[in-house]
Amino acid sequence: MSGDYVYDEVVSYSRKIGSGFNLLGQAYFESVRQAANTWAGTRSAVAALGYTKDIPGAFTVKAEGRFFYRLSSPSKWDYYRPRLYLIRDIGPVKLTLSDELRVDLTGERASGFYRNRLYAMVSVKASKSLTVGLGYLCQSDKVNDDWKSFNGAQSLVAVNF
Repeated sequence: MSGDYVYDEVVSYSRKIGSGFNLLGQAYFESVRQAANTWAGTRSAVAALGYTKDIPGAFTVKAEGRFFYRLSSPSKWDYYRPRLYLIRDIGPVKLTLSDELRVDLTGERASGFYRNRLYAMVSVKASKSLTVGLGYLCQSDKVNDDWKSFNGAQSLVAVNF
């Protein structure tokens, strides 16, 4: 693991539209600690369509396609993040495995498909509105036609209204 830190804050609104589909809107704030302990951040508005299907006795499959619109200058559609989840509830504990791709929409990056993230998360609903969790992340980035990977630990604190 490296000494890198990333902080995400996401405010979401989701609306079921029937037959397993839902619409999602988000305000997405991401900050990355860089050299000399400075932080660089991006702010985005996110639009998404999701689909969820329960497989009785096994797990839940969830697919989501999120489009990120960068609010900082220059404002524009930045990237697309399709993500596939496998979710298993075991009593109060939820196990989640997911894979997320990141695809450039600007044409400014060296590669159109430039990031892949694999996640494993264990979470528990601590109260009616609070969920906490710990997870593992393996992120691979395409740099100069070569893939570089790193491993990370992540924590989750979610408040639902």
